[in-house]
Amino acid sequence: MAHLAVGPGECVVTGVGAVSPAGIGSAPLWETVSGGRVATGPVTRFDTSRYPARNAGEVPLSCLPQLDRLVPRHPSRAARYLAAATAEAVQDAALVPSRTPGRTGVFVGTVMGTRPLLERGLDDTGLTPVGTEWAEPERLLDLVPAVVTVDGPMVLLASGCSVGGDAVSRGAAAIAAGEVEVAVCGGAEELSQEVFAMFTALRALAPDVARPFDADRRGMLPAEGAGVVVLESAEHCAARGGRARAVLLGHASAADAFHLTQPRPTGDALIEALTTCLKDAGRTADQVDWVCAHGTGTPASDGVEARAIATALGTPARQPVVSSLKGSLGHTQGAAAALETVVAVQALTAGRIPGNATLRRPDPACADVDLVPPQGRTAPVDLVASLAFGLGGGVSALVLSAPKGRGAASICGSAAGRDQPQQTRSGPTANIRITALGVSLIPVQPAPQDPRTDDETQHALAAVTSALHGLNMPEGSQTGTVWAGSTAGLQEFAQTCADIPVLGPARVLPRRAARSAFTGPVTAVSVRYGFQGPYLNLTGAQDAGAHAVAEAVRMLQQDQCARVLVGGSALRSGGADRSGGAACVVLERDPGGDAGTAVRLLHRARVGADPAPFIGDCLERMTGPPRRVVLSAAPGSHTPAPLVSRLCGAPCLDVESRWGDLGAAGGFAALAAAAAMTARRGGAANPRVLVLAVGAGNAVAIEVISQKSSGKGEVGNGSDRAAAGHAPGGR
Repeated sequence: MAHLAVGPGECVVTGVGAVSPAGIGSAPLWETVSGGRVATGPVTRFDTSRYPARNAGEVPLSCLPQLDRLVPRHPSRAARYLAAATAEAVQDAALVPSRTPGRTGVFVGTVMGTRPLLERGLDDTGLTPVGTEWAEPERLLDLVPAVVTVDGPMVLLASGCSVGGDAVSRGAAAIAAGEVEVAVCGGAEELSQEVFAMFTALRALAPDVARPFDADRRGMLPAEGAGVVVLESAEHCAARGGRARAVLLGHASAADAFHLTQPRPTGDALIEALTTCLKDAGRTADQVDWVCAHGTGTPASDGVEARAIATALGTPARQPVVSSLKGSLGHTQGAAAALETVVAVQALTAGRIPGNATLRRPDPACADVDLVPPQGRTAPVDLVASLAFGLGGGVSALVLSAPKGRGAASICGSAAGRDQPQQTRSGPTANIRITALGVSLIPVQPAPQDPRTDDETQHALAAVTSALHGLNMPEGSQTGTVWAGSTAGLQEFAQTCADIPVLGPARVLPRRAARSAFTGPVTAVSVRYGFQGPYLNLTGAQDAGAHAVAEAVRMLQQDQCARVLVGGSALRSGGADRSGGAACVVLERDPGGDAGTAVRLLHRARVGADPAPFIGDCLERMTGPPRRVVLSAAPGSHTPAPLVSRLCGAPCLDVESRWGDLGAAGGFAALAAAAAMTARRGGAANPRVLVLAVGAGNAVAIEVISQKSSGKGEVGNGSDRAAAGHAPGGR
């Protein structure tokens, strides 16, 4: 198969960077995985004497001086790994700041974020004691602006161990929509004793090394690191004389909707993600030269994955060629799929397929795929599929191809590329309507939804139950689930950390530990309602909720599903000042554009101390002057309601001043209030409400418009009470 030319509309990879158990840089990463080496070993980060298994994949201590030279000091190792990988990727891409403001965005994935910091009483770099402010997940991104100029959106994703692929996917979606020209995408993680204890309690740790697809596999090994790729539109790459290392042809996500920790035995979500991704790429199964598999080495998941790959990509003439990098590196969790994307790009360049480094005796249950031996295989590599999934059921898939010409890279040009016509870029005017919404805000305690879940998930399920009451929301792949949480799993993380020294790591509660990541609400919603479409979880402050709406809008604009249940949640402790809860909406495409309440994504960007330029841009992008403004702003965000009202020339409702600090739920409370305002003013001609969500240096703007309605698009289920100030928590 000939290499593809890089043509207009393509999304190209122009730079890669890595920090891994192999060392700092993408070169040692490639040397390790392509040479069949094992980079895991005894844990040095914490005492493992009480653990039955004692190995993991750590970034070598010998690399710390190099890390100190590359990036600033920071309490979070994951933040430093991310900054170092980003710096390498930006340098590899020879990237210069965009000439157009707001055109460079960042999309990063993680499983635990900065929470491992809370395991330490005192920061071991000698900076300052680590306080609870480090539980704020967006601190993971602190160092990124120091190594790359970021003026577009900064989005933090937390969808489980598939999240590195999700970050690449969402960056590509933003480029396809024309929102950004450059997307810095990746994932980062640091080794956590709480995660080590969780997998010990789940009896999922390998005693020596991880052996993906081996008949003698006994479990996985946690690891740490960061992987970053720079994506660009082909037009931007060509305009600056850049060089493409690979072409991202397709991306997809799906939800297992089955169980918190166990994969669906039939592998439906894996099959759906792979086949959808390949269709999006305009390619066929027999053209895939290598599948970079998730392959953790756990007894349950590897067989399911191998059968799913064989079903999706196998042909009578050939078996899919499959290997996993986790035998070499361990499971780097939020960084895993990002590092695997880096290696996929390297394989396309080198014409070599990495092997299964620890494979000794292939499992007969995996006989339907061609497992690459430990030493790897030299072969032409033109098309790579990368697959990832994780606890909670999220699945991501990517398809990448080499650009035209063998060698390190190809200069971007204007030659025709894909076999199918390019997808038309969808602007913010595509008709997306709200068909339902629900809220569950403190002080009201929701009716018990699931006694096994935490308080935040209880509020999330209550809000979703309210929104879906009376609706016929079908199960299956046409309904996506997108959620944003600020504090999901934090209670469980803290309690598990407290249990480790008291009960011992083998006796911590597995279910509690498994819910200590950010995915509790999105998993509970997906599993309860059987939504198997695109699956995404975000985390952060008030802007995270609005980013979730933006990603759901992108999914609908790009025909990834028919409808999306999208919501946000957070719980803020503070005694009598305890605040938070959950809110959600159902979004659908409205082909006619004449029914119900419509939403338009206006703008996402970095904001400083002066919000006036951002708000001015938003007003210019609106279809007309706003009648009202609804604001959700994090404390200290420099956007007080009186200033916003003056800049917009319209009354401003500040949801935080009314209901307290709502975190990621704030963007949805604001959207619910705006939708109710337009519904109550339905007799007027297209009343408009501007929704502003502002977090730690990031802002998102959404326009809500009431259109002529035939009745099918009316919203309700508590929205009128929300707007009137009678929602739960109103005062």
